Amino acid sequence: MDRRCIGLGVICVLAACGGGDGTGGGLFPATDRPGEGSGTLNVEARIDASPARDELALDTGELSTRVEIDVRDSSGADVTGATVVVDSPRGAVTLSEGGCERRYCGSQAGYAGVYEISVSRGADFLDGVVIHGPSFHRVTAPENGATVDASIPLTVSWSPAGEADRVEVETRELDRELDDDPGVFEVPAGTLRVRAGEPEDERVRVRRERRLALSGGIGSSTAVVEVRNGIELFAVEGL
Repeated sequence: MDRRCIGLGVICVLAACGGGDGTGGGLFPATDRPGEGSGTLNVEARIDASPARDELALDTGELSTRVEIDVRDSSGADVTGATVVVDSPRGAVTLSEGGCERRYCGSQAGYAGVYEISVSRGADFLDGVVIHGPSFHRVTAPENGATVDASIPLTVSWSPAGEADRVEVETRELDRELDDDPGVFEVPAGTLRVRAGEPEDERVRVRRERRLALSGGIGSSTAVVEVRNGIELFAVEGL
């Protein structure tokens, strides 16, 4: 049995093996955990999954996940030389230092849905962080490749919904943040990009994220998991 589930008195979940969500196997806690630490590290982790190509992913195997983590001490100085590992049902990734927007970064094929984070350098540590990201979603309307009339409102829907802490809906000309996860959003008329006399390439992206405050860290320590999926379409002025 996995060490994370021995003697902890908690329910653990077995990630689906070959199931519809595309994750691999492995035992992980069924609920989020804010972690435990030395009380000396400020850890800000971001895990972003998006289609590996184009705008649309049909399942989690067609996503690519990027992991970036900042680690600072109590004075706000960057912590260098740390060992930073992100584990998931798809395997463990040891992050590299430098070469990205945040201090430590790495990537993994697919989207696992649940991630465990550990950071250590000498006596300083934060471990046992477990965060469950949003379920993989699809944009259900309009259809991918559809031609739509930009002169009238466009109803965008996605499924599943209702579990994300934050949702963002994007087109090439619009970026709207929603406080909940309603599963539907109306793009205002006249918002989509158009071109006189011919269809214009457009897109709709839906980003859904879950956040977890890390009580095992200090300051603004948080972990965020975001999943993006979308469609491509053509916009015209009047149909």
